[in-house]
Amino acid sequence: QSYLWDFGDGFQSTVFAPNYTYASSGLYQVTQQVIADNGCVRTETEQVEVLDIPTINFQNTTGCAGNLLELTDESVVDRADIVQRYWYLDEAMNPFDSGISASFTPEQGTYEVTLSVLATNGCSSEGFRSIHVDESPEAALDIANTCNGEIWTFTDESPNPSRLIDRAWYINGIVQENTSKEFIHLFDSPGTYTVALEVTGVNFCPTTVISEVEVLGLPDVRIQS
Repeated sequence: QSYLWDFGDGFQSTVFAPNYTYASSGLYQVTQQVIADNGCVRTETEQVEVLDIPTINFQNTTGCAGNLLELTDESVVDRADIVQRYWYLDEAMNPFDSGISASFTPEQGTYEVTLSVLATNGCSSEGFRSIHVDESPEAALDIANTCNGEIWTFTDESPNPSRLIDRAWYINGIVQENTSKEFIHLFDSPGTYTVALEVTGVNFCPTTVISEVEVLGLPDVRIQS
């Protein structure tokens, strides 16, 4: 006897138990004909539903050694929702995160990030991307201590200054207008302040060095007559 399968999308097969992949989702009328050696034909038809599989897509921030690399899932699936996500690094068997967003702090090199998702219709999919992580610049600053009411001088002592394209100074998290190698500031009251220097390399990778400075109060001078 012989066989004829009609998959309902214009394609057919004559094997006994074919494996077939539909190009798109939808409802299809699948017909099987069994033709006996004596010429008798038996026909059966059944409707099958082909569900949508998720289309994997995710974004990542610039890869810089020592800086947080953030990943965001933007995968979509028609007529369903994504309910489960797993993020993998390189060939690791266990995921390092399972949220719509994930992050890790890499060293310099190339990482293969894989995202696996599951939709409410039971269909799953996975995709991967190779992410190159560049070297981040070194940052160093020098501080010249003085007292309250006097000028403080902060100097960028980062090595390889020719490899830097940008610089920013911060005091207690507030960016300052000065972007030069030497930053001069006058504190108006005693206390402990956080001073940060952020430098950006030619590969657009930033590095921040943070230091706390204590501004001393002026002595209370009294003159008795």
